Amino acid sequence: MALFVAQTIAGLVVLSVASDRFVLAAARLARLLGLSALVVGAVVLGVGTSLPEFTVTAMAAAGGAPALGLSNAVGSNVANTTLVLGAAAIVAPVQTNRRRVRREGLLALLACAALALACADGVLSPGDGRALALAGFAGLVALGWIARADAEVGPTQPGDAAAPPPNAPPPAPAAGRGRLALRSAAAAALGLAGVLLGAHWMVAGAGGLARAVGLSDAVVGLTVVAVGTSLPELASSVAASRRGAPDLVFGNVLGSNLFNATFVAAAAAWRGPVRADPTVLEGSGVMVVAALAAGLFAWTAHRIDRLEGALLLLAFALSVARSFGAW
Repeated sequence: MALFVAQTIAGLVVLSVASDRFVLAAARLARLLGLSALVVGAVVLGVGTSLPEFTVTAMAAAGGAPALGLSNAVGSNVANTTLVLGAAAIVAPVQTNRRRVRREGLLALLACAALALACADGVLSPGDGRALALAGFAGLVALGWIARADAEVGPTQPGDAAAPPPNAPPPAPAAGRGRLALRSAAAAALGLAGVLLGAHWMVAGAGGLARAVGLSDAVVGLTVVAVGTSLPELASSVAASRRGAPDLVFGNVLGSNLFNATFVAAAAAWRGPVRADPTVLEGSGVMVVAALAAGLFAWTAHRIDRLEGALLLLAFALSVARSFGAW
């Protein structure tokens, strides 16, 4: 069992470091290309930090453990909305506005609801997966349209202005942008390779650990694997909150939740139907309720403050305890 624990920890470490390098390089490249803060936050950071979830889920499905992949998609969204958003709000209140909640927030909520509905009959079929993937493409198109509309009218509300990615260096002179873009692309490629390696180790270690201690794939996916693959979102969101870039925090969580509920869940069912056991069904309900609660917090006061962040963290702790049958 010690080997499985070591393999899981090594996979978590490699996933965290490699995905962090990938996200920073991709965000830097996006800035050099002149993309907006919404695109950087919701698409580059949101989708980029979901790469571990997608890779782990696809590998789990290919290895005959699709339940681990499906529970990873659900558990990661729960972790994003409670652990990631709550931790970022503890560092500094996450400012937002009703327009952002009504548009991008609604897209992410609908994606979570669609996944919960697809699992409601106890099985996620390949047809359900294809429908979720199509919904994911539609969501990305909608985000692109929103970003284009915002670029045309300019920032009109607090939190709409462009912001640099967390830990980003000062803008490079025009003459050096080509070389910086090439270096960023190379760093992103190396980060992707590390993500693939870390995901392979983590799936093998977590699966072996679950069998060794008698836990189901669903429980391990909802807790250990979900939290591990959400570490990039946690790191980038906390860094963005510390740097005073709430637009990136909110966009990161919303984009990641949209991607997880559609493309990542679809990857779990690409080889055949996946059984959604009661643990996953309960987790999908928690996922939707947590998204509604976070949206309500952001809507009422145009921000998620420290008290609300603490409540989200408490919800995360209770969901983990529930998954292990503690209450």
